[in-house]
Amino acid sequence: MKPPAPPARTPKEIAEILIGLEGLELHFEDSGFPHISSHSTSGLDENSDDEKDPPPPEVFDAEEFEIATDAFLSCLIRIGLLRVDEKDQPPTIPDVFEDLFGGEHEIVELARHFNNHVTGYFGWICYEDMRKAFKCFLQIKKTIEAMREGDLFDTSR
Repeated sequence: MKPPAPPARTPKEIAEILIGLEGLELHFEDSGFPHISSHSTSGLDENSDDEKDPPPPEVFDAEEFEIATDAFLSCLIRIGLLRVDEKDQPPTIPDVFEDLFGGEHEIVELARHFNNHVTGYFGWICYEDMRKAFKCFLQIKKTIEAMREGDLFDTSR
């Protein structure tokens, strides 16, 4: 038997989720990825003419990324969108989005790809995986922003 579908999210809840994502966004920026502006469609300018930027690091500390992820989860717990399970184990990002939007939502698959790229090996995430995770993050954020701007949420609450 399928679990019941999660309730539609209100505009306030969508806004809170976006606020929670800001910590992950800042982590990407601190890691050398470009600032995500509302005018950017990809967030990655492959043809940048700015030669003053230092080369990106070859690897990233997975623990630092876990801290940023924990801050996102803590934000969702604090506002009541996420509950800690009985085992006191933190959920994964895909688990969170599945709980928030349902297993059939496109954002869950993006979150799975994101999670696969930030898992890291021996405590490190290679540049290519971090770059792919960043692209997934941009798509996740863009999808949630579309929910905020559209009528993809429940306005009756």
